[in-house]
Amino acid sequence: MTDKNILNGPTKSYHDVNGPSIIKSPSVNNYFLEKESMMLKAFEELGEEIREDPNVPDEIGQSKNFSSTVATGAEIILSTGEKIEVCANKEVIVSAGVFKSPQLLMLSGVGPREVLEKFDIPVVMENPKVGRNFHDHTFAAMAVTGELNPATSLDTALSLIDLGTFPLPLTTGWLNVDKQSTENSGLIQHVTFAFGSLSPILFYACPVTFNYNKTVCGAIFKENILREVVFNNVALVNPKSRGYVTLNSADPMDAPLIFGNTFEVESDLEMLAEGCQRVYDLTKTSYFKKVGGCFIRPPLPECDSLDFGSKSYWKCYARVMANSLYQPAGTCMMDPNGVVDSDLKVHGLEDTGGRRQRNAEIAVGLHERSCPGDSRAQLISLKRALSMRLF
Repeated sequence: MTDKNILNGPTKSYHDVNGPSIIKSPSVNNYFLEKESMMLKAFEELGEEIREDPNVPDEIGQSKNFSSTVATGAEIILSTGEKIEVCANKEVIVSAGVFKSPQLLMLSGVGPREVLEKFDIPVVMENPKVGRNFHDHTFAAMAVTGELNPATSLDTALSLIDLGTFPLPLTTGWLNVDKQSTENSGLIQHVTFAFGSLSPILFYACPVTFNYNKTVCGAIFKENILREVVFNNVALVNPKSRGYVTLNSADPMDAPLIFGNTFEVESDLEMLAEGCQRVYDLTKTSYFKKVGGCFIRPPLPECDSLDFGSKSYWKCYARVMANSLYQPAGTCMMDPNGVVDSDLKVHGLEDTGGRRQRNAEIAVGLHERSCPGDSRAQLISLKRALSMRLF
């Protein structure tokens, strides 16, 4: 951590000045300061606490080859199609990500028996948990019009040439829409961007980064011609729903099948809908009233016949607008009854020449609090490196 305000503030005990990752605050210009202050004050009006540092325990607020059961090496397919075998002197490390790691284990004979037998893969170690427990952060976007000011397009454009600045005013925070829960199941994170009028970044981000269709993005672009747009990604932090990853075939070149089961547990949809309704209340705060801000309601045929603002409408909105923050986890979960143990070794494989996992696929849950996907993967990789005495 290099931010002096945080290092000298009340949360300094949660940070250090040494380590492999440098965390610093981006430089900001006056326009950014103005808009970020505006967004924070709007959330404060909704009853949320403003915090400079959200990375604390209570962050509610804003701011493949086997010999028996021993892994002995890997079979590698070259770009030419040629197959070669590489033998391991110590152990084999699987670090292929949330989707490919369980695929490699299953192709190697470690996984649910019914899946392996379906594709005539010899069962080396039966483990029904391989590929299970898949989950991700699901968000629904909420766009609100801001100030009528065509000149703000210039501020956004100039920020693109300043490499020390994130190219948009940005705030983030957490709010709890189910305060009765002891499991933080109602924890909602919002990531809020302020786009200047006629923003080229929004023109790119809506269909590409956020993956919304022309109808949704068109409604937002229309409002962005002369007005700023405050774009809120409203995400469910601790989903209960679980999906899975399984084989499509015994060919390692075939992509695995991914079943998200995003709203398998109805309460996940209800919590995300509550989060959307909560963020919609930004339009009732003093700033947005002053500038005539309003919610940009995209045409959604699935929801348009419902009473706008009703619980059923927001549930429909959350389902139709649901998208991924691309922070998948859990398919090779670390657990005594999971896939790997606390040393990241696959259960059931012998120590000598054993196989280990790395990265986010071993996470039991996305995060109980605010540890983002990249930080989680770094911590797991560091643990693995230390166990191998690489430092």
